[in-house]
Formats: sequence, structure tokens, C-alpha cells
Amino acid sequence: MHPIDDRYHVSELAKFFGEESALRYILKVELAHLAALTKRGICPTDAYDKISERASAITADMWYEKQKEPKYKHNIRALMALVNDGLPVEVRRFFHLGLTSYDAVDNANVLALKDATYKVVLPDMISLGHTLLDLAENYRSTTQVGRSHGQHGEPTKFGREIAWHADRWGRAIVRVKDATDAMEGKLAGAMGTKASLALLGDANELERDVLESIKLRPARIATQVLQPEDASNYYSQLVIAFGVLNNLANDMRHLARTEIGEIALQLPEGHGKSSTMLHKGMSERGVVIGNPEDFENICGQYRAVMPHIISVYLNQECEHNRDIRNSAAERYFRPEILDSFVYSVRRCDATMRTVRANEEVMRSRVENALQLLMEPAYIALALDGESDAQQYVRDAVKTHGDFRTALERDERLKHAINALPSGCKTVFESPLNYVGESERQVDDVLSHWVKEFEGLAAYLEAVN
Repeated sequence: MHPIDDRYHVSELAKFFGEESALRYILKVELAHLAALTKRGICPTDAYDKISERASAITADMWYEKQKEPKYKHNIRALMALVNDGLPVEVRRFFHLGLTSYDAVDNANVLALKDATYKVVLPDMISLGHTLLDLAENYRSTTQVGRSHGQHGEPTKFGREIAWHADRWGRAIVRVKDATDAMEGKLAGAMGTKASLALLGDANELERDVLESIKLRPARIATQVLQPEDASNYYSQLVIAFGVLNNLANDMRHLARTEIGEIALQLPEGHGKSSTMLHKGMSERGVVIGNPEDFENICGQYRAVMPHIISVYLNQECEHNRDIRNSAAERYFRPEILDSFVYSVRRCDATMRTVRANEEVMRSRVENALQLLMEPAYIALALDGESDAQQYVRDAVKTHGDFRTALERDERLKHAINALPSGCKTVFESPLNYVGESERQVDDVLSHWVKEFEGLAAYLEAVN
């Protein structure tokens, strides 16, 4: 019934989400707490061993069936009953001792998100980042007409336009990483006061021991649940990153349009084909001419999950110490945002590796557009003392019929251009020369993010 289950499923995420994964993460928290009690002499070592062995035998199916029993109808109460089934009476009192359900559940959710992000989300994002850097470097010197409001603007470099997206993507990666790092844990009891934990000894010391063992930092204060803003920030950064991806995909989709034709995809024949238009999906000189389905799918994925951010923000509200209005919403938006995002990152990465610029089309489009030099012409006039330089250029074009003729015949304009420093005059030889700092900007992006991605990869290796 759901497209994630078939079309868009990212299998690697299954180990972090779903009932089996939730069970394992919850038990990880519970057993860490039990280990801390054992360390303090509250729980005998043999009791810990028996509970741990029993917990490892519990499956998600067993847990699910237990929750359906009228006697329980609560996920943690059902888990407590499952763990205690078959254990000696004297051992049953230790599992979940002094905890509230969301001491286990909230920490489990944070662990799952951190693991999924460090092991899947960020590595995939970095892979796409490298692909964009490679593309930017490859087309560093390829001149392309700029576009503003869908109209031609001053020239740029195709590599620069890719570098612009690469820089945005790199910053998105850092924001996702920082949001992941910031997520905290807590062991605070039913109202967050730690009163129940204080009966087991030093409550703050116990919390620190448990959380350090599962690599979480304790929150300064909590209710029955963690402060929700960390989760809001995390999902916000994913959706913001998805917006960058959507923008890139849409720009590429437009450049692949027949009437623009500045890029094509080097893919096997059949990609982007139609059910009736036979010319689509055919290869010309190794490049497929067909529907830009990959880019369109990415834009569609973004449309599907971006509105979930409203539910994320609504989940910041929690009455007093806790209610469960957040529970159903989270069951929808967590897997859908993460799966759709990772799926789209991977699809974009694979597709961007096939992008080939039609350099002849790009070059000719700039070479034949001398009017793009009207901007430097008015600046030259202004520097030469002309009070209304922009209007002068417009009038000169009207007087001489076109800008090329105006450049050749208008003495005032020629005088202003000749007064420019010699290095600036080459701009008027061809619009191809009016690209400013384009190539240097590519170099700056490359030098920055190559180093940053190396650092991020090293960080992920350390935390994983």
C-alpha cells in the first residue's frame, strides 16, 4: 500500500527503523541501565546475565503479539512481561527498575537517528558532494549563458553553476551533521525529576553512566520526554537539504529541455522513453535524448515529504510532562522523510555522474549574444563621466539599430571603452570573456570542500 515498500525502499535503513529495530534499540537502553545497576550492586550479576539472555531471544513478532493482549496494550509493559516470562521470580524485579517508558523509547529513537545518519545519510550525502565537485572541476572553463527570471543574463561557467550547488550541498551536510551531533539523551523518570532514580543512588551519576555507555550526552533538564527541538532541528535540516537537492534537480531538468539542450545524460538506450513517442530514449552519439525522469522523480519526492515538516513542528508541543499526540505523526514522517531523502540523494548522485554538457551549444549561445555586453558598456561610460550611462547605451542601440553596430560606430562609447585599463578592454572582444571570477570561484569551492569532506569522512569513521 505504500511506495516506500516497493519503488523507493532503501534497504539499509531497515536496520535502524521498524519494529525489530525499535525493539533492539530499546533493549540496548534497558540493558545499559541494568548494567549500571549491576555495577552498583543493586542487581546481581547472574540476574543481569539471565535478563540479558532472555532479552536476546525476544523478537518483534513476539513483542507485537504481546502488546495486543488486553492485559497490557502498552509497548513497554508488554516488553517487561515478555522479558520476565520464564525468569526466576527473584530476577523479575530488576528489568526497567525506576525508569519510565520514554527513558527507553526517547533514547532508542535518538540512537536510531544517529546511527542511520552517521552510517547511511551522511556518507551518501558526501558521495553526492564529491560527484558535484568532480563535475564542477570538469566544466570549470566551459562558458554558459547565465539566466535570470528564465531569460539570458551575463555569461557564467557551467562549472561555476555546479559549484554553487556543491557549496550549498556541502553546507547542508554540515548542518545535518551538527543537528545529529546535538541530539541528547536522558534518564529522568516519570516527571523528569529523577525521583525514582534517586532511590537507586545518585540519580545524576546513574544517568551519566547509562548514557555514556550508549554514547549519548545527558540533557540538562527533561520532562518525561526529551526537549523536542533537537528532533525538530534534525528533520528541518534534512528537509532544507532536500530543498537544495530539489533545486539542483529542477535546474538540471530545465537545462535538458529540447529547446535549451545544454546538457544530456550519458545513459543506456531506453532511459527516459515514452510509451508512444519512439524518438524518446534513443541514443545520439552515446547520449540519451529522453524524458528527464530521474530529476523529475527527485522533485516529486521532495513534494511528497516536504509538508511533513509541519507535523514535525506541531510535535514540539507537549502538554505538561507528556502526551502521545506526537506518536502517530512520528510513525509517518520519520521513515518517509528519511527514506525519500536517502533514495533521492542516491538517485541524484547516480544521475549527476551521467551529466554531459553540450559545450558547443553553450559556447555558441554566448558567442552570438553581443547584447550581453551592454552591462560593461554602461559601466565604462559611467567611469568615463557619463551621468546617465544606462540610458545612453539604450539610446545608442536604438540609434544604430543593434548593439554590435553601436560598439563599432558610437564615438562616445568607443572613447569610454578605450579609457578602460587594458585588461578590461578584452571583455568587448567577445561575451566569452565577460565571466568575472567564475573560474576562481570554482577553485575556491573545490579547495574548501575537498578538505571539508575529508574531515567529515574521518569524523564518521571515528563515530562509527
